[in-house]
Amino acid sequence: MISRIAILAGITATLASASYDEAKSSPIGHKRSHAIASTTIAPLPSQPAPVGGDTGIACFFRPKVTLDADGLPVEPPPSGFTAAHPTYPLGTRVKVTNLGNHKSVVVKITERRIPNERIISLSLAAAEELGFVRAGTAQVHLEKVN
Repeated sequence: MISRIAILAGITATLASASYDEAKSSPIGHKRSHAIASTTIAPLPSQPAPVGGDTGIACFFRPKVTLDADGLPVEPPPSGFTAAHPTYPLGTRVKVTNLGNHKSVVVKITERRIPNERIISLSLAAAEELGFVRAGTAQVHLEKVN
């Protein structure tokens, strides 16, 4: 049976033999890879933090179904890239970025109705473009566009 001390001594010797040039990292950011026991571990790619704007949960709305004189559903007109926001002025253009897949779309604020605890409610077309129709909601970042 190998004693615990022998195992620890073997680990320590393996770590000590790793190349110190590879193990060095920059003082800020850890951008270099590290060598530990002959295995190189690369840093994870960093995602830029959103600058300015708002971040929160987005949902989407479907157009209301209307019926014709025979009681059959009428195909609604495409809603385009529109959205509802509780405080942005109507007509404001907003860039919405899905933080899960980094897809973006520019929408026009045309309504005020919005479910509680949501930052924005997007049209079906905008939600499809951002890729979260199946999930129903997504973490997004909003930026006003001039």
